[in-house]
Amino acid sequence: MPQGTVSSRLWSRSVGNAGSWCVQCMSTVVVSMCWRCGISKCFKCIGVHRHTYALCDYQCAQCLVEASGLSTEAASSVLADGVHRLRAAAREPSTFAHQATAMNHLRRCADAFGTQVLPMSVDLAPMVIAFFVQEGNSSSVLAGIRSAVTVWHAARGLPSPFDFAPVQLLWDGAKRLTGRPVKHYEPFPYQKWLHMVQVLVHRGTLVALRDSVWLCLAFLGFSRHSEISGRKSEPEFARGFRFSDIDLSDPNRVRLFVRACKADVEGKGAWKVISAHTQSGVNFHKILVQYFGLLGLTVGQASRCHLPLVQPTNVRDFPRVGTKRFRVDQRFKELQKQFFGVALYTMHCLRVGGSEHSLARGVEPTLGKAHGLWASDAYWLYARCYQEEARMAVTAAM
Repeated sequence: MPQGTVSSRLWSRSVGNAGSWCVQCMSTVVVSMCWRCGISKCFKCIGVHRHTYALCDYQCAQCLVEASGLSTEAASSVLADGVHRLRAAAREPSTFAHQATAMNHLRRCADAFGTQVLPMSVDLAPMVIAFFVQEGNSSSVLAGIRSAVTVWHAARGLPSPFDFAPVQLLWDGAKRLTGRPVKHYEPFPYQKWLHMVQVLVHRGTLVALRDSVWLCLAFLGFSRHSEISGRKSEPEFARGFRFSDIDLSDPNRVRLFVRACKADVEGKGAWKVISAHTQSGVNFHKILVQYFGLLGLTVGQASRCHLPLVQPTNVRDFPRVGTKRFRVDQRFKELQKQFFGVALYTMHCLRVGGSEHSLARGVEPTLGKAHGLWASDAYWLYARCYQEEARMAVTAAM
C-alpha cells in the first residue's frame, strides 16, 4: 500500500477524524476509521471495546473479506465480526490504551520532524529514539513506543526497525540513560486495616459494609483491584466478583470464584477461600451475610444473582446500591483521609500488606503464593520481610 494512503489516516487513532460518523447508526461518539477504505463505524456497532483499534488497524468487514482473497459467499460479514472479537480478546484493554498513548507520542514526534514517522525505517528509528530521550521520557514510555511501533509494522506485514542490530544497540543505550528503579508497593499496615474494618462493621450501614467487604477481599484474599471490582475500561464487568461467585454454604469459610485475572491466561477462573475465623477476629462470612441482608437478599438469592458484588449498576433490581460507577481506588483514598488524615497507599498495597503479614505469621511462602494466585516469581518482591529474615540465615551459617 502506498505510504500516503496509510499516513493520511495514521493519526485517526480510535476516534477517527473530526466530524466523522458511524455509517450504521450515525453516531459521532468514539468512531474508528477503516485504514483501507476510510469508512467509519463506532465501537458499539463493531461490537468491541473502544481501545481495541488504538493503533488504527481497524478494517471494515468488506475490506477484511477482500483482503483475504475469498469470495463474499465464502467469507461473510459474520466471519469479519469474529475477527474483531478475536482481536479484542487477544490483549487487555489497558494494553491497547497504552498503545494509543504511544501513538500520541509518535504524533508529536512527526509534528516536530515535519514528516510521517510510520512506517519507520532503520535510518529514521535512531532519530526517533534520540528525540524521546532528549525530551526526558522514562524507559517505560520508550518501551511503550517501541511496542506500538512493532505492533503497527507487524499488522501490515512489515519488519520492525527494532529487529535490526544497529537500532537495537541504540535502544540498549537509551534504556541505560533513562532507566528507573523498579517501583515497589509499600505494604498496608495490618493494624490500620484492622482498625478500618472494625469501625466500618460497627457502623453497620450499607456503604460501610460494602467498604469492609472489599477491604477484606483485598487484604485477606490477596486480591487484585481488577479481581474485586473490574476495571473502569470494562463496562460489562468481565472481571470482578459477583454475588453468584460467593459461596457461603459453610459458616466456617467463604469460597470465592475469581472469573479472570492477569495470571489466568486461559480464562478458566480459579477459587479462593477465606476462613471465617481469623486471629484478627474479623469474620468475613458474617460481614457478607449482613451485607446481603441490607440489600434485601438471602444467601440463597445472592447465590443466583449475577450482579457485581461491590459495583453499583444501572440495573433496577437493586436501586439501593446506586447507579454511579464505583471506583474502589478512589474510595480507598477517601477512607484513608477519613481515618488517618492522609492517603499514602494504593489499592495494591492491601494485597502486598496481606501477603507480608501472613508470611510474618509463619505461613508457608508457597501457600501464600497460591492463595494470591501469583503465577510468576513477582510474589517474592512483595515478600520482602520474609526474604530479609531468610537471607540472614546465609551469613549466620558462616
